[in-house]
Amino acid sequence: MEYGLAIILFFVILLASLLFRKSRRKWIYIAAGLYVLLSIGFFMYRPAYIDSQIARKAVTLNQYLERKYPEETWTFWTVPHREDSYVSRNPYIIEVTFANEPDVHYGFLVKRDSIELQSYWSERDSIGELRHWEPVQK
Repeated sequence: MEYGLAIILFFVILLASLLFRKSRRKWIYIAAGLYVLLSIGFFMYRPAYIDSQIARKAVTLNQYLERKYPEETWTFWTVPHREDSYVSRNPYIIEVTFANEPDVHYGFLVKRDSIELQSYWSERDSIGELRHWEPVQK
């Protein structure tokens, strides 16, 4: 969808050039070429930027969990956002599985000033049985 929007905007720029005299079209074509270069740069850099953000947020989440649950161990799982089958999932949700609760997966969202438990996946029936569940504070 993002690629499609970028291509549509490119063609809108080209179609807009038809409304101007030939002397001004040259500048619109230059703007369109610059737009293409910037779009290519953006789409090439974006996955690396997301990776760096996820790594930074994982460190922050690890520090938070070490303070909150000092006696426990856990593992992280992040969305492989570069794979097509995971495109619809939020890459910034970090899934945590605690060693003493291996059948429950918690999804944390690390924001600038807070860490929120966004979701959990479990085969258990009730929230009351979960050891690490905490309501989201707004």
